[in-house]
Amino acid sequence: MQKVIVTGCAGFIGFSTTMKLINSGYQVLGIDNFEPYYNISIKKSNVSILLKNKNFSFYEFDIRNLSKKTISLKGFDICIHLAATPGVIPSLKNENHYFDNNLNGTINLVNILSYFGIKKLIFGSSSSVYRNMENCSFKEDINSTIPLSPYGQTKLECETFLRKTYLQNKLNIINLRFFSVYGPHMRPDLAIYKFSKNIINQIPVNIYGDGNSERDYTYINDIVVGIELAMNYLNNNPSTFEIINLGNGNPIKLIYLIRKIEKEIDKEAIINFSPKNKFEMFQTNANLDKAKKILNYKPSIKFDDGIRFFMNWFLNKKISTI
Repeated sequence: MQKVIVTGCAGFIGFSTTMKLINSGYQVLGIDNFEPYYNISIKKSNVSILLKNKNFSFYEFDIRNLSKKTISLKGFDICIHLAATPGVIPSLKNENHYFDNNLNGTINLVNILSYFGIKKLIFGSSSSVYRNMENCSFKEDINSTIPLSPYGQTKLECETFLRKTYLQNKLNIINLRFFSVYGPHMRPDLAIYKFSKNIINQIPVNIYGDGNSERDYTYINDIVVGIELAMNYLNNNPSTFEIINLGNGNPIKLIYLIRKIEKEIDKEAIINFSPKNKFEMFQTNANLDKAKKILNYKPSIKFDDGIRFFMNWFLNKKISTI
């Protein structure tokens, strides 16, 4: 069984991925610095859950400061790199930090992986790299990459750097572009979480535009399956550089999302409509042809089911009080 490094293991996707891997028998080293982008008690709680499994060990450190003197990664086979400062709108106010943490952190991590002879990397990229377009699906090798935000730009520059790394024969790499991931343990700043919290507490929900913008919401279990499939592909294809969308392929209107949450909670939302935000896309829509062809990726959780699963977790954990 492989020994796996997961950066950003305390975050939403990192925690969910790590939990699946350790329960499947993988030996996982998690790395996270508990960046206070949101309440760090949530991240520390995630790590405490992971530490109950003997297959998991944890190293609290900032990937920007990793060195051969501070950590030994000898014997590890693959790195799943999910550590990053997230958020489109917050990146507008702190651009330098986003580039330092996301891009420079990735560069330093790659140097450490290369030093210890680790040849396989899965990088968590984002649909935010794409150009803002309406009524079309985003295809990896056709649609333009023109990020609207510094966050999206950092992800795109990481992809560019990783392509150069592959060409230098340092690493074999799959960049996975995630599309609007949601589900249990999701970040409290994400729309589905915020809307649920506000509706249940009868706090106004602020939305940009008229509610007809669309997102390709992807349930966390499908993302984790996609990451595992990417691991398998790297194991069987020793010379690889790929960019692959991981989404659901079924964009959902914002107003439909709110109505579904209302139904699950049995409360009506108080909606404040604000002018359209020029830094956020009107629509995201993952073309999954490449994911299906290369990884045999087939998302299995329909949006209505995923919202129900999330709300069961949300209400049972009494997350609305946080």
